[in-house]
Formats: sequence, structure tokens, C-alpha cells
Amino acid sequence: MTSLRRISAAIALAAAATAFAGAGTSSAAITYDLLRNSHSAKCLDVADGSRDNKTAIVQYTCDASKSHQQWTLEQVGDGSDAVRLKVAHSGKCVDIWDSSQDPTADAIQYTCSATKWNQQFLVETTATGTTKFRARHSGLCLEIDGRNFDNKSKLHQNTCITHRAQEFTIG
Repeated sequence: MTSLRRISAAIALAAAATAFAGAGTSSAAITYDLLRNSHSAKCLDVADGSRDNKTAIVQYTCDASKSHQQWTLEQVGDGSDAVRLKVAHSGKCVDIWDSSQDPTADAIQYTCSATKWNQQFLVETTATGTTKFRARHSGLCLEIDGRNFDNKSKLHQNTCITHRAQEFTIG
């Protein structure tokens, strides 16, 4: 429940800052955190620190000093609970390749868009307090491919199940 409260507080803070700032620039600091897979204990990472669109999102040994492993949950702002996962080094978002509905479609980095549902995720807290991300466009959950422990294993979407390869801790 602590993760849910932390996520809810972060979303509420972002919404309040946006509402307060209006069309101006917000002075509220954006918080970036590691997203650690509960199965492998490795963190989401933009492959090779690339800033290019269509670069794979992978898992890699966690290193808080790497800005391509630092993520923020940015509220979509359409009145839903959906968020975008935005990486610090490029300011780009997790995107499901080609808006695919297919289980096993890869997650990539792509320029953030307010209208692309394949960049929007519903945040779910599991019974153990970890976080799952359900793609708004497909209803599928983010997962480490093949439930691997290896560095550079890709993030993709898959049918939501109870497995730690689909669960993450924030921070």
C-alpha cells in the first residue's frame, strides 16, 4: 500500500503543480526514480543510453547515476488515472511499438505525445505492494521478455498475470 500512496501522492502533486502553473512554467521539481523489476532486481534502461526514437527499453544492472535509468510517472491529464513513463536523459516516453495490440510487442522510447494511448499506462498495486503498468491501448502489462535475468533483456507487453516479471518497485 505504501507504493500506491507514493504513486498517488506523486500524481496528485504533479496535477496540482500543473493546475497551479496554468500556461506558465511550473517551479515544482520533477522526481525521477529507478524502476526495478521484482523478478530480476534489474532496472528499466534505455538501451545504450540512446536518445533516438524507437530505441528498445531493456533491463540492466541498476545504477542511480545513469539518467537513462531515471523515470518519472507523468499524469496524462485527461481526467483519467493514466500516466506516461518518461525518462530523464531524453525526455521521451515508453511507447508500445506501432500501437500494437499483440502480446510480446516491444516497448521502445519515443517522443511523448498527449494523444498516443500506446504511451499511457494504468498503475496497479499488487497484493505485495509492487507496481504493475497496464497499457491503456491494449490492456496488456509491461513485462521483462522471457522472464530473463540477463542485462539487455527487452521490456514488452504481455497478458497480465501474477508474476514478478510484470512487477516493479519505484525508487
